[in-house]
Amino acid sequence: MADVKTPRRRYRSPRRTGQVDATRQAILVAARRLFRERGFPRTTIAAIAAEANLAVPTVYKHFGTKRRLLLDLIEATINVRVPSQLAAVVADAIPRDRLAGLARMCVVLASGAPDVVSVALSASAVDPELGAMFRQMAEGRRRSAALVARSLAAEGSLRTGVSEERARDVMFALAGPDVYEVLVTRFGWSDDEFEAWLSETLATALLEPRNG
Repeated sequence: MADVKTPRRRYRSPRRTGQVDATRQAILVAARRLFRERGFPRTTIAAIAAEANLAVPTVYKHFGTKRRLLLDLIEATINVRVPSQLAAVVADAIPRDRLAGLARMCVVLASGAPDVVSVALSASAVDPELGAMFRQMAEGRRRSAALVARSLAAEGSLRTGVSEERARDVMFALAGPDVYEVLVTRFGWSDDEFEAWLSETLATALLEPRNG
């Protein structure tokens, strides 16, 4: 009877895994700093490697391209903060509270890494692939706004003359990272001020006075 060889299980050293994670984190921190200071187009892989005290091939090994590095930075700082609370927002019985919940979601999304939001917005304007990715993300926000608008329209809470489609468009336009970037990052509003303004502006623009 032939011996049956048991497949050798690949050993992953916890120490080695920790070193890889630490290297990736050092690269992300360096890239974030340089993207913020110089902008995405003017930041090179060589500059990121120097900032992280690493060799250029090490950066390429972990991320491959500058675009991939930015995408991973977005994933690590922005996407992980996207709340999974849309269903609860839509289900809120009070229309004004529904819009307040949408405003809160906008702040949660953008406030964790406003510098990365700014870099990502500017990079999407010069990089076609990043631009396409942001259009996909924007379409997701538009669908979320559509769900809230549909719930308001179904119960007759929308202001006279405001259609479901118009309500969706207003929410999409105002509750986005670009508006947050202008008012908070550039003009110095606090998160609380922005959230209160957005909630009140949406309620005034979209709800019948009896629901305000």
